[in-house]
Amino acid sequence: MTNPMAVRRQAEQCARLTLIRLLCAVSVWRTVITRILPLCGAAAWWTALICLLPGLLTAALLRLILHLTQCSTLAEAARACGGRLGAVILSLSLIVLLTVEGISSVTALITLFTEGVGTRGTQFSLAVLTGVFLLFSLHREGLARAAFLMRWGLLAAFLVLIAAVLPSVHLDSAFPLHGEGEASVQSALSAGMSLGWPLALLLTVPPTAGERRLRSGILPVFLALGAVLLLTLTVPHERLVQSQELAECLLLPARYTGNALRVLTLSLLMLSFFLSIGAAVQLATAQLLLPWRSAPAWLPHALLAALFLTQTADIPLLWRLLGRIEPWLLAPLLGLGLLGLLSALIRRNRI
Repeated sequence: MTNPMAVRRQAEQCARLTLIRLLCAVSVWRTVITRILPLCGAAAWWTALICLLPGLLTAALLRLILHLTQCSTLAEAARACGGRLGAVILSLSLIVLLTVEGISSVTALITLFTEGVGTRGTQFSLAVLTGVFLLFSLHREGLARAAFLMRWGLLAAFLVLIAAVLPSVHLDSAFPLHGEGEASVQSALSAGMSLGWPLALLLTVPPTAGERRLRSGILPVFLALGAVLLLTLTVPHERLVQSQELAECLLLPARYTGNALRVLTLSLLMLSFFLSIGAAVQLATAQLLLPWRSAPAWLPHALLAALFLTQTADIPLLWRLLGRIEPWLLAPLLGLGLLGLLSALIRRNRI
């Protein structure tokens, strides 16, 4: 007889994985569209593929450590390799990464409201309003379940947009293959080298029966990259590199479409950013809970408030600062992965 608690636990893990996959896709899309595309234009699609490789290799390295230590999650592997200190270092690293991710998505979402849609209000007032709505989504597993229920609707909206844009595809828009030249490609590679870091988050959730966590995250990421390729084939290179400001980059997918498609595109972007912000807050809260096993109920609300308070800063300055931090997001995960691999091999040889 099936255990109802086990079934419920597995359903919650599936929902959490869905939320993480959404965060992965949103993170990749936002980074490519705002960091890589303005630098190399038509070359963004293959440049982004190269930028994704370090993240994929790091995730594969972490998966190897799980295999060597016979653990099911990164937290268990960190504790097996480095004791309580290892678990604390991993948690703190993920909290910092998720905080940067959350600030980037918050800034993108509120900028869409103020400069994209033209919503009345300041950056901070709209941030407060959005944060209040998001507060109601942070109760237990509600956000993950919402993402799980909406996954097919989001995918359907995405496919409708692709089908509508396909007639506008021009293969000559794929040129020049080197974008603005070798220097622009090198700058884009430097800016997006940590592109695939969120894939490691898939290993923080226990595996579910019949589902491979890393493989399940590849499809959403490549759908995001496919959307980038479609954008480069529908918008000429000269217009791609002209969009340097954050709002201009975010509005590129909707700029050359009809009114109905523009509304659908903006709605899809804003909903995706909204869910990814909640995902970053919930995952960061879960990481805070791991080493100490208990935390006050107001903690996720405090983290969310901290994210939205960043919108009181000078937004162009904040965005430039994030641009300097984001290329290094993969470094702590790679460092922990190499140390963990060494520790796991030593433990294996002793046994």
